[in-house]
Amino acid sequence: MSDIQKILQVFLERGVFNKPSKKIVRLSTGLVANDSVNAYEAQSVGKKILDSMVGQSVAEYKFSQKNQVKTLASATHVKTSSGAQIEMDSQRLYQRLLLTGFNGDIALPDLFRYEMCSFPPSLFDNHVCMRMGDKSEIIHHLLKLVPESSSATSCDMSMQYIIDGGSLLHKFSWPQNASYSEICEMYVRHIKQSCCHALVVFDGYHGSSTKDEAHRRRMGNDIGATVLVSPEVHVTMTKKSFLANPSNKQAFINLLAEQMTKADIAVEHAKGDADYKICMSACLHAKEKPTAVVAEDSDVFQLLTHHANIADKDLYMVTSKQTVCVTTLAKILDPLLSGALLFLHAFSGCDTTSRPYGIGKVLVLKKYAELERCSSIFMSPSSSRAEIEGAGEDALLIILWLHTSLSLDSARVDKFQQKVGYCTRSMCRQRSFRQHLMQPFSIVIVHTIRFRHGVVMIFLQKNGAGRLLLLAYIPSKCLSRRHLIDYLR
Repeated sequence: MSDIQKILQVFLERGVFNKPSKKIVRLSTGLVANDSVNAYEAQSVGKKILDSMVGQSVAEYKFSQKNQVKTLASATHVKTSSGAQIEMDSQRLYQRLLLTGFNGDIALPDLFRYEMCSFPPSLFDNHVCMRMGDKSEIIHHLLKLVPESSSATSCDMSMQYIIDGGSLLHKFSWPQNASYSEICEMYVRHIKQSCCHALVVFDGYHGSSTKDEAHRRRMGNDIGATVLVSPEVHVTMTKKSFLANPSNKQAFINLLAEQMTKADIAVEHAKGDADYKICMSACLHAKEKPTAVVAEDSDVFQLLTHHANIADKDLYMVTSKQTVCVTTLAKILDPLLSGALLFLHAFSGCDTTSRPYGIGKVLVLKKYAELERCSSIFMSPSSSRAEIEGAGEDALLIILWLHTSLSLDSARVDKFQQKVGYCTRSMCRQRSFRQHLMQPFSIVIVHTIRFRHGVVMIFLQKNGAGRLLLLAYIPSKCLSRRHLIDYLR
């Protein structure tokens, strides 16, 4: 059946042609619009609004709702006791009726133990992708707390440099029709001219990991085909398409590392994400001489701030925009904040965890003292699953300005009653309760266990005990468990 025939079939089933009418009818429900609906005149109505703006200042002009087009949704009215008509949000009306007339077999608090939607909007966006946190907020906030840590001078070339290989790959544009050998030479020449003592640390792309979601988001859909990577072969696609293919990227990293080794540049490969290896290498070299880490990823900055030893030589973080003395930052920063930094970052959304809706990183950082107990539980490898779940619930209650004596489920019911029961002149203006405002405890458990993964991976360093302990925390039906098992092998 063709598309046109399908459309005609829908029209026939709803009797569109049986009773010709000049009124607008909603096909799904048969609702007939009143005379106020003029959505089909959107262009002329919009032109009138633009004409009314001519000659007026921005500060004086006010948008009037009566001048906007009326749709079927906005033209649904109910009469008040005084006889006036107000616009109605049907979902909000249903929720109010639910509060006043609910007498079913299931109690209202029991219902709010579930998301009541097809996917958890508290943790995922409309495309069912993880909500991403703004990682740069942490750097900006810490530099505001300790402005003297920002260095105006560039680092000395004689320092020990630890270079993030992932950031290095994206530093230059690739010349068209250049060979892979020529491209590698471009990177080698840059390092030789920039520093005397360098160690380049590359990520490893050898299979699935819990950062796959972040990789897919960054690369998009422009993924190039797998090609042969050798010195004499010429590049036949854009750099973005080439690097979006993990096989191509790993092959090029291997070739580049080989060329760097021949040029007496030290190279190390991480089994997965290189951030932790970069941090540990920098801290090790800082024991003997001043060290600079060249990277753009704010995750590296947070790891350095957390692990930096104030008794060592100066440790710097160098980006394309600024240079920060991490040692100065660690000396002045509250040790309680630097100790809980990884927990605060993971809880507010990172590359492996979703950002809870409406929660920013600065808000979480400002509550570090109140979250001390929750942080200590998460940072301890010996914490039980029950302790971690309780700490995750308490942490979210604290961030949402709620008392920890409550539970998330009961707080969700209270918030629902407050939002829905609040009386306004227009039920359309005060929107109905949205499920993404708060998440039930059952969803928080999965979110909590997932970002605990990052803590365990860092502190147990993927040894045998760490693997068994981590898998014991991940629910058997959790989607990330399969990726995690593959990653730990």
